[in-house]
Amino acid sequence: MRAGNAFDLETQTSREIEAGVRYARGPVALTASAFMLLGSFSFVGIGMLAAILPLLYVERGAQMTFVLQSCLLLVSGVYYSISILPPWMQVLSHLSPATYVLDGVRHGLIDGTPLTALVGDVVPLLVMGAVFIPFGVWAFGRAERYAKRTGKLKRVG
Repeated sequence: MRAGNAFDLETQTSREIEAGVRYARGPVALTASAFMLLGSFSFVGIGMLAAILPLLYVERGAQMTFVLQSCLLLVSGVYYSISILPPWMQVLSHLSPATYVLDGVRHGLIDGTPLTALVGDVVPLLVMGAVFIPFGVWAFGRAERYAKRTGKLKRVG
């Protein structure tokens, strides 16, 4: 995710504090940290898949990654609860690791829920990390070979 998203999250958190939302303190920060660590594995895989776009589409690949990022954020509950999404988008939201990371971090910091009580959010993150990273490595390798064969890397670097 880009730095702008961290700023957006910081702004949202500041608004919640001003509105009187109380955050849990102490060992529950471990829950938030664990979810951020687990989610980072899934995001690495998605990042490798997204890195294919600028490799294959030199002129417009970077813009395509922003569209991919925006779609991911739209269905993940970053801006609003996924419960207000249309049913077909709610299904898509469960395919995004950001949904589970946000849910775990919010439950850990706001409600003080321990990590052991959020196994329903941990398991999908583990599965996504185990699937997205190898798939991302495989897909990027194929895209890189294709780009070398067709001469697209010469234009990039």
